[in-house]
Amino acid sequence: MAEQATDRQQPTTPNPKPTPLPKRVFKPKKTREELEEQVLLECYQDPRRFVRYFFGVEPTKQQDEILGAMRFPGAHVTVRSGHGIGKSTVMAWLILWFVLFHKDCKVPCTAPSGHQLKDVLWAEIAKWHQKMPQKFRDELVLLADRIVHNREPKTRFAVARTARKEKPDALQGFHATEIMFLVDEAAGVDEAVFTVAESALTTANARVLLCGNPTRTDGYFFDSHKHPEISKEWTKLNFSSADSPLASKEWIERVRRKYGEQHPFWKIRVLGEFPDVSANLLIPFSYLERAKNAREVLPAGLRIAGLDVARFGDDRSALVIRHGNVVTTIQVWNGYSTVETARRATALSGLYDVICVDEIGVGGGAVDILREGGKVRVVPVNVSRSSDDPQFSRLRDQLWFATRDWFCKEEPVYITPQNHAEDMIAELAGIHFAYYQGTERLKIDSKDEMKKTLGYSPDIADALTMTFATPFSALGGTLGMHKTARSMGAIFSQKVA
Repeated sequence: MAEQATDRQQPTTPNPKPTPLPKRVFKPKKTREELEEQVLLECYQDPRRFVRYFFGVEPTKQQDEILGAMRFPGAHVTVRSGHGIGKSTVMAWLILWFVLFHKDCKVPCTAPSGHQLKDVLWAEIAKWHQKMPQKFRDELVLLADRIVHNREPKTRFAVARTARKEKPDALQGFHATEIMFLVDEAAGVDEAVFTVAESALTTANARVLLCGNPTRTDGYFFDSHKHPEISKEWTKLNFSSADSPLASKEWIERVRRKYGEQHPFWKIRVLGEFPDVSANLLIPFSYLERAKNAREVLPAGLRIAGLDVARFGDDRSALVIRHGNVVTTIQVWNGYSTVETARRATALSGLYDVICVDEIGVGGGAVDILREGGKVRVVPVNVSRSSDDPQFSRLRDQLWFATRDWFCKEEPVYITPQNHAEDMIAELAGIHFAYYQGTERLKIDSKDEMKKTLGYSPDIADALTMTFATPFSALGGTLGMHKTARSMGAIFSQKVA
């Protein structure tokens, strides 16, 4: 009888060979000096590493794209964007990185105004310079208009130069092994500046960064984004404020509610898009933007106030004072009676020589009260009457075109008050003109059309137009109507249906 297997019986199989352990390789640990050398090499090669290691911050996705695009010699990067995405911060990082890590280097920086360079860009550089590790911070010396390397101050520096048409050499005359040109608010830099600097900008090894709001549809900055041939030479970046964690969501929503998504302010300031090209736009946005870049000026001549008196409860009364080529005062109020409005205008009479008041409706009462006070020289203005200039039908159209002439002349004008300057520009932007049907006479958008575009009455702009009911004269002159030029240049060279 066959013997049955028990549970104790085990299969007879050969013992498997043990799997050998991998041979352990011992690498010596890097010294602290070697680790630091590796980190510094990474920072030298890539400004994104520099920002993370030196400041311990994480750039936004938009900032990271700019930094990454600028890491290569010969990089040509042009950035159009909305407001508040951190462009000045990126420029500050790049300047500190370049001067710290590159020998025989120069960084010319320019912008349309000294304010943009000194109060914005240089202030941002100072902020981040203080955040650098002490031993590296000591290598860079921050001065009023330049940053120099402590050991090589004459051959290793960044410098700020204002870009002006009358002095177009802001970016000229710089020679170095490593060079980086930074242009802030690039749309506002005159074409003459770029023309003079073109040979330097196109140097094979030169890095170039153009940043700005896309406020105009011509010029070097526009061409870098939109010209079919020139734009091929550039890395083009376009950023919306709505996509940036740095931009105030409250501000974005306020712009949306106040102006709507079709207004130039929304497209330029938020979306970072160039304004619509319209042959019948009254005042191109670039001229309005230029007026905001105010510098210290000494206005001369008659100080003329314009007063637009509120007609309805939701509208505002506005008083604007124009002194030569400068808007010096903007005052806005609502909820006042006609008497209170006239008294407030009288209280400001020390700031102006003559006041032009829209006398239609309740404005007539303000004219009477101001005259009775006897303290100011009053010019009543009825904008609905016929124009004495043959190219216009009504006085209202003539005054708006006079305002256009003032902004679009070759000599720049300035809006100096901080309060309501943006509101004035917004009200003047997006106004169109046309011809009365079957005539040669020009007209602008009706008041209802303007209110539909803005969502409210353009009271500040109306007050400014009032100031052209009397001519500017350096000697005071006699009162009379401001005459617009019959020849309006290329902008109005063709009729618009």
